Amino acid sequence: MKIIFTLLLLCCFALYSNAQNISSEVISSLGGEFSTPTNKLSFTVGETSISYFRSNDKVLSEGFHQSYLDVISAVEDLEEISSFKMYPNPTSDLLLLEFEGRLDRLSGSLFNAIGQRLTDFKIETLTKVKMSDLPQGQYFIRITNAQNRFESFSVIKN
Repeated sequence: MKIIFTLLLLCCFALYSNAQNISSEVISSLGGEFSTPTNKLSFTVGETSISYFRSNDKVLSEGFHQSYLDVISAVEDLEEISSFKMYPNPTSDLLLLEFEGRLDRLSGSLFNAIGQRLTDFKIETLTKVKMSDLPQGQYFIRITNAQNRFESFSVIKN
């Protein structure tokens, strides 16, 4: 009798409980989008399905695929710089940086593509950065103010 009662109890518990749901996750940098005037197809390689929940004008999509992406930058321009020019880009010898604004509180640095600081330089109205001794590649100019806020600019050395 105890065995029948135990089996009956287990069956009832199994019917009214929820089993564990393991959803598959995909992290992928490969995908694409095809569109025609009437249809649009977005996909990510390895993504099995996407679910949408709609409520009036709101749409929530499950997974990492989002139909709409709004990028909001928390980085503001440096207040000290009112005008900036960088030329020639790409360069093979000297990179010229022209500044207007309150330059006394700014400093500059040159970084390679893996983030190593190669040189520091003083910011002047016309700043020259020597790049002739560097190998070809992508570099970054970082302009930093007294509060350690900065802006970065990409430059190509050919």
